[in-house]
Amino acid sequence: MAIGWKRCLVLAGMALSVGCASTPAPSSAATARQAMVDWRTKVRAVIGDQDRAEQVIAQIDRMEHLIADADVERRAHDDQLRSLNANFDATEADFRAAFDSFNAKKGARQRTALAINRQIRSLVSPEEWKALSDVTLEALDAALDVGRGM
Repeated sequence: MAIGWKRCLVLAGMALSVGCASTPAPSSAATARQAMVDWRTKVRAVIGDQDRAEQVIAQIDRMEHLIADADVERRAHDDQLRSLNANFDATEADFRAAFDSFNAKKGARQRTALAINRQIRSLVSPEEWKALSDVTLEALDAALDVGRGM
């Protein structure tokens, strides 16, 4: 018995909606938190010296806080820009001051992130660095999705 093209289309649509209605994707913040947990776990597995591993994890903690701060700053900056945009009397100088302040804080965060990177590099061997590189990149990518103000 042949199924009409309309029925096939309806069945395909139903199958697609059921397939797409599965478990929602985790938020970017949840993904970033899990990526940081994975990074710490890998550090403990790769670095045999417990003291050095804990020092690296302390730097990962600093990086996580830095990224969280970047997210807060970005949201505040977005709110400030919305407020300025809504204010008919806001001047170009007001906007420039908002951008200059945000960019100065962003530059400071970038310098701190580089210092953290350098500190981690000083604590690990080249082999350990290579073994950690995949999970490090995943964690930073996930975290930066949350804190675009880096």
